Amino acid sequence: MYFLPKVSKKIAFLALPLMMFAGIAHAQAPCNNVVSCTQQGVQNQVGAVSNAAKQSVQGLANGVQATQGIVSGIAQNAAQAGTNAVNTANNIAQNTKGAVQNAVGNAAKSAVNNAVNGAVNSAVNSVSNAIPHF
Repeated sequence: MYFLPKVSKKIAFLALPLMMFAGIAHAQAPCNNVVSCTQQGVQNQVGAVSNAAKQSVQGLANGVQATQGIVSGIAQNAAQAGTNAVNTANNIAQNTKGAVQNAVGNAAKSAVNNAVNGAVNSAVNSVSNAIPHF
Protein backbone atom coordinates (compact mmCIF):
# COMPACT_ATOMS: atom_id res chain seq x y z
CA MET A 1 0.00 0.00 0.00
CA TYR A 2 1.33 3.41 -0.87
CA PHE A 3 0.65 6.71 0.83
CA LEU A 4 -1.04 9.60 -0.95
CA PRO A 5 -1.03 13.14 0.30
CA LYS A 6 -4.14 14.06 2.32
CA VAL A 7 -5.72 16.12 -0.48
CA SER A 8 -5.23 13.37 -3.02
CA LYS A 9 -6.79 10.87 -0.63
CA LYS A 10 -9.84 13.09 -0.17
CA ILE A 11 -10.27 13.59 -3.92
CA ALA A 12 -9.90 9.89 -4.58
CA PHE A 13 -12.36 9.07 -1.79
CA LEU A 14 -14.96 11.56 -3.09
CA ALA A 15 -14.49 10.61 -6.75
CA LEU A 16 -14.88 6.86 -6.18
CA PRO A 17 -18.72 6.84 -5.92
CA LEU A 18 -18.98 9.08 -8.97
CA MET A 19 -16.67 6.83 -10.95
CA MET A 20 -18.65 3.76 -9.91
CA PHE A 21 -21.89 5.44 -10.96
CA ALA A 22 -20.32 6.38 -14.28
CA GLY A 23 -19.34 2.80 -14.89
CA ILE A 24 -15.58 3.24 -14.63
CA ALA A 25 -15.33 0.50 -12.05
CA HIS A 26 -16.80 -1.97 -14.58
CA ALA A 27 -13.80 -1.89 -16.94
CA GLN A 28 -15.37 0.33 -19.55
CA ALA A 29 -13.49 2.72 -21.80
CA PRO A 30 -11.90 5.51 -19.74
CA CYS A 31 -13.62 8.89 -19.70
CA ASN A 32 -11.89 12.15 -20.59
CA ASN A 33 -13.45 14.14 -17.76
CA VAL A 34 -16.02 13.92 -14.98
CA VAL A 35 -18.86 15.21 -17.19
CA SER A 36 -18.24 12.66 -19.93
CA CYS A 37 -17.93 9.91 -17.30
CA THR A 38 -21.22 10.98 -15.75
CA GLN A 39 -22.88 11.17 -19.16
CA GLN A 40 -21.55 7.74 -20.08
CA GLY A 41 -22.76 6.35 -16.75
CA VAL A 42 -26.24 7.79 -17.27
CA GLN A 43 -26.36 6.35 -20.78
CA ASN A 44 -25.32 2.96 -19.40
CA GLN A 45 -28.01 3.13 -16.72
CA VAL A 46 -30.66 4.18 -19.26
CA GLY A 47 -29.58 1.31 -21.50
CA ALA A 48 -29.80 -1.14 -18.60
CA VAL A 49 -33.27 0.12 -17.64
CA SER A 50 -34.37 -0.08 -21.28
CA ASN A 51 -33.11 -3.66 -21.58
CA ALA A 52 -34.80 -4.64 -18.34
CA ALA A 53 -38.07 -3.10 -19.57
CA LYS A 54 -37.80 -4.94 -22.89
CA GLN A 55 -37.18 -8.21 -21.06
CA SER A 56 -40.15 -7.57 -18.77
CA VAL A 57 -42.44 -6.83 -21.73
CA GLN A 58 -41.19 -9.95 -23.52
CA GLY A 59 -41.80 -12.02 -20.39
CA LEU A 60 -45.30 -10.61 -20.12
CA ALA A 61 -45.96 -11.38 -23.79
CA ASN A 62 -44.71 -14.94 -23.28
CA GLY A 63 -47.00 -15.27 -20.26
CA VAL A 64 -49.98 -14.02 -22.26
CA GLN A 65 -49.22 -16.48 -25.06
CA ALA A 66 -48.95 -19.33 -22.57
CA THR A 67 -52.25 -18.29 -20.98
CA GLN A 68 -53.90 -18.19 -24.40
CA GLY A 69 -52.66 -21.71 -25.06
CA ILE A 70 -54.07 -22.94 -21.76
CA VAL A 71 -57.43 -21.24 -22.37
CA SER A 72 -57.55 -22.70 -25.88
CA GLY A 73 -56.86 -26.17 -24.50
CA ILE A 74 -59.58 -25.77 -21.88
CA ALA A 75 -62.06 -24.65 -24.56
CA GLN A 76 -61.19 -27.63 -26.76
CA ASN A 77 -61.57 -30.01 -23.82
CA ALA A 78 -64.92 -28.46 -22.91
CA ALA A 79 -66.15 -28.77 -26.51
CA GLN A 80 -65.08 -32.42 -26.61
CA ALA A 81 -66.78 -33.07 -23.28
CA GLY A 82 -69.99 -31.53 -24.68
CA THR A 83 -69.78 -33.71 -27.78
CA ASN A 84 -69.20 -36.77 -25.60
CA ALA A 85 -72.22 -35.88 -23.44
CA VAL A 86 -74.45 -35.51 -26.52
CA ASN A 87 -73.24 -38.85 -27.89
CA THR A 88 -73.87 -40.52 -24.54
CA ALA A 89 -77.39 -39.06 -24.39
CA ASN A 90 -78.07 -40.31 -27.94
CA ASN A 91 -76.83 -43.77 -27.01
CA ILE A 92 -79.03 -43.84 -23.89
CA ALA A 93 -82.05 -42.76 -25.97
CA GLN A 94 -81.41 -45.45 -28.58
CA ASN A 95 -80.91 -48.13 -25.93
CA THR A 96 -84.05 -47.02 -24.10
CA LYS A 97 -86.03 -47.08 -27.36
CA GLY A 98 -84.82 -50.61 -28.08
CA ALA A 99 -85.67 -51.74 -24.55
CA VAL A 100 -89.18 -50.25 -24.79
CA GLN A 101 -89.74 -51.87 -28.19
CA ASN A 102 -88.59 -55.20 -26.80
CA ALA A 103 -90.81 -54.83 -23.76
CA VAL A 104 -93.83 -53.93 -25.88
CA GLY A 105 -93.07 -56.76 -28.28
CA ASN A 106 -92.69 -59.22 -25.42
CA ALA A 107 -95.88 -57.99 -23.78
CA ALA A 108 -97.79 -58.33 -27.05
CA LYS A 109 -96.38 -61.80 -27.61
CA SER A 110 -97.29 -62.76 -24.07
CA ALA A 111 -100.82 -61.39 -24.51
CA VAL A 112 -101.27 -63.27 -27.77
CA ASN A 113 -99.84 -66.46 -26.25
CA ASN A 114 -102.13 -66.15 -23.24
CA ALA A 115 -105.15 -65.51 -25.45
CA VAL A 116 -104.32 -68.42 -27.73
CA ASN A 117 -103.60 -70.71 -24.81
CA GLY A 118 -106.80 -69.61 -23.11
CA ALA A 119 -108.82 -70.18 -26.27
CA VAL A 120 -107.20 -73.55 -26.88
CA ASN A 121 -107.75 -74.62 -23.28
CA SER A 122 -111.34 -73.43 -23.40
CA ALA A 123 -111.96 -75.32 -26.63
CA VAL A 124 -110.32 -78.46 -25.27
CA ASN A 125 -112.41 -78.17 -22.11
CA SER A 126 -115.58 -77.68 -24.14
CA VAL A 127 -114.86 -80.68 -26.31
CA SER A 128 -113.84 -82.69 -23.30
CA ASN A 129 -117.03 -81.74 -21.51
CA ALA A 130 -119.13 -82.56 -24.59
CA ILE A 131 -117.81 -86.08 -24.74
CA PRO A 132 -119.76 -88.34 -22.45
CA HIS A 133 -117.70 -89.98 -19.81
CA PHE A 134 -118.68 -93.47 -18.94
